[in-house]
Amino acid sequence: MLLRIAIAAIISALLTAVPPAPAARTFREAAAVAAVAGQPRAIAVGDWNGDARLDLAVVSTQPDEVQILIGAGNGGYSGAGTLGVGRGPSAVVAADLNGDGKVDLAVANHDSNDVTILFGDGATFHPGLTIDSGGVGPVSIRAGDFDGNGTIDLAVLNGTSGDVVLLLGNGAGSFAVGAPLAVGRQPSFMTSGDLDNNGLPDLVVLSQTTNEVFVLINAGAGAFAVPAIGFAAGTGPSSAAIADFNRDGRPDIAVANHDSSDVTLLLRNGTGSYNSITIHTVGKGPTSIVAGDFNLDGNFDIATANYDGSNVSVLLGDGAGGFGPEKSYPAGGSPLVVAQGDLNGDGRQDLVAAAVAPSGVTVLLNNGAGVFGVNASFGVGTPSTATAPSTSRWRTTARTASRSCGGPSPRASSPRAA
Repeated sequence: MLLRIAIAAIISALLTAVPPAPAARTFREAAAVAAVAGQPRAIAVGDWNGDARLDLAVVSTQPDEVQILIGAGNGGYSGAGTLGVGRGPSAVVAADLNGDGKVDLAVANHDSNDVTILFGDGATFHPGLTIDSGGVGPVSIRAGDFDGNGTIDLAVLNGTSGDVVLLLGNGAGSFAVGAPLAVGRQPSFMTSGDLDNNGLPDLVVLSQTTNEVFVLINAGAGAFAVPAIGFAAGTGPSSAAIADFNRDGRPDIAVANHDSSDVTLLLRNGTGSYNSITIHTVGKGPTSIVAGDFNLDGNFDIATANYDGSNVSVLLGDGAGGFGPEKSYPAGGSPLVVAQGDLNGDGRQDLVAAAVAPSGVTVLLNNGAGVFGVNASFGVGTPSTATAPSTSRWRTTARTASRSCGGPSPRASSPRAA
């Protein structure tokens, strides 16, 4: 029986897709990434030190910490220290949490049932505070102005207790823990985006137990319409990305399904509901998915990290809800998460994947046509025989981090994703 995988991966991506004419496809090799310790579980991408180059924050277990990697601007990275977090970190999001104009980090800790806040000063990060997650077993975390008061809040998905809890920010780095909102059975992943185009971030939650996608529409003032609306996914949904895949002005949802090794596309219709289409088989056991314009044609494409296949799949969108054939790239042993961002400053969205068997990070640089050069996996500490997390430790999350859509969330001039 296939193991169900879910990752906590939150990604910052400054999407700068301005559609020129399509070109021939290929990604080129990147410089080596500095080694980091432990078993990677999540990645945030953003400019931590204000040099206009994208950096990485890698969340890992064994030990439980966040490792800061500073980008050289050519796809290479060097280590800039580590910071301790709670027990069993599972997800990370980057945003300005205290209103000082600097990027901060919030890490969800599955085993200690809390969130660690690390405040940035424009050069590095410092220990801040620890906040109760409001439930048991946090697996995902998102940032956004969920109550519409102009300050950044956090939304935490607690997998064991099966609820979403808002941590309402005061704009100065303090948070009030809200009441739990029940969402499905053993939810495993959460992402956010403005699904109804009303300016408020909504939530998308996956359940691997019932193979459903739950949509929670933000009713304002920190409340969500209940009950959550459920839609069928494939088998073992592990991650989701929000983007307008058919260019009708309505945000759609792409769901990676670990057990059925495919992607389900939920196309939003004019009534506010979704039409479900299984679009394509990808590599074996996808655990993470991102959406971006990889070939610069103005249409959204997708990339998945395939845990069981030890590769990354890229599918190019046609702008009508369809996708071309899957193209795969080696990504180390058992990649749990894939993130995107312009890692070498050429205006093209590159990919970075974190693997656990053995631990490693792979950078794939984009040539602007939607194909990535095959890179080596660079070591991230001592080689490990780590297995995938148990069912109770499913962690998955989609991109966020220095984003402005849903609070900092991926920014895209054209097209837009969340």
